[in-house]
Amino acid sequence: MTQDRLASSGARLSIDLGALCDNWRSLEARPRSGECAAGVKADA
Repeated sequence: MTQDRLASSGARLSIDLGALCDNWRSLEARPRSGECAAGVKADA
């Protein structure tokens, strides 16, 4: 997809970096008994 098509799609992505860091620190502080993966959530 070209940059022009992306710009005209009307889509917007917002990432709350503060919340992301807080969540990572919370997970990092827990015992390492499992695996961790990222997920993407879309609000329509």
